[in-house]
Amino acid sequence: MVRSPDAFWIESDILRDGGPSFTSQGQGAHLIRVRWTFGCKKCLRSAQGFLAVLALQFGVMIPDLATLSIVHYPDPVLTRRAKDIEEVDGQVLALAERMVELMHEAPGIGLAAPQVGLGLRMFVLHVPASDDPTDELSVDTDPPTASGIPMAFINPEITERSKDLVAYSEGCLSLPNITGDVRRPSSVTVEATGFDGKRFRVHAGGLLARCIQHEYDHLDGILILSKFGRMDRMRNRHSIAALEESGV
Repeated sequence: MVRSPDAFWIESDILRDGGPSFTSQGQGAHLIRVRWTFGCKKCLRSAQGFLAVLALQFGVMIPDLATLSIVHYPDPVLTRRAKDIEEVDGQVLALAERMVELMHEAPGIGLAAPQVGLGLRMFVLHVPASDDPTDELSVDTDPPTASGIPMAFINPEITERSKDLVAYSEGCLSLPNITGDVRRPSSVTVEATGFDGKRFRVHAGGLLARCIQHEYDHLDGILILSKFGRMDRMRNRHSIAALEESGV
């Protein structure tokens, strides 16, 4: 990669020969193309995530959204604190849209950037409302307990948490076949940048509040495993060991 006195940008090429090609160019600089070739999927994914972070930190193109996939524990990106996104541009919003697709395909109700191998402070969620009153999932309650539509939370900040703690069984797309009770505040207030590129503020309760907190934890490198009680850790120990043995 080359940094010129005038400009710095990275353009993602297509994925081929086991690794992506990148071009870095600045005014007055020579065109340089570097191709990384990897022998394993784990190395490829780690490098793609690292290069995507560099690209987004400079407000430029991210590598090939089509190659993104959900990573599983114990991928190290899941236990690192994610970085703020310097500029929320069209490419960042395109990443959020792609994350919504992956979340729905999984399927799940929330997905954070570290879960697709990118150490960036953003997540998406979609907690659908329900017509069944026993589900307690509504956009009309105060505070709302469902989102109703997909939402993006870019550079989010939780500004307020209720003082109570409620236990509820949680799972995670990066921890397949693992569930356990997690105690969290029943309501939160969060500020973030949304799909329209503008900051917004939402006060949430119920499952929506829980989903926000779960995904926000991912941005700080925190997994639900660290919040399980002893019985849940014991119950899931074989599934956890299987993930650790299989790697990414």
